[in-house]
Amino acid sequence: MCPVIPASGYSPMGELVFGLLLILGLVALLWFARKALLGSIRQDPSVTSSAGFTLADLRALHRSGKMTDAEYELAKAQVVKRVQAAAAREAGASRPSPPPSPPQAD
Repeated sequence: MCPVIPASGYSPMGELVFGLLLILGLVALLWFARKALLGSIRQDPSVTSSAGFTLADLRALHRSGKMTDAEYELAKAQVVKRVQAAAAREAGASRPSPPPSPPQAD
């Protein structure tokens, strides 16, 4: 059986389809806007993933008088320690673990 469409041309199915297409279009628009925004953030060199200061930042603060010698040395040691820890993690992740040593016979 075919549904009967009133003579006035009103169809609730038409409204439903229009509403669904409108929602689908809005979702697609938001997805593209989000993708564009995230792409621009990833390409922005001022947005970095590392938190904290670099040695160059610390040197600039020290030279401008905003850090004492003791503060500079302490902060420099922390930055060096953080960089060394990151390098060790990267080296450990890229290098396979050594094979276990054979048991020694008595």
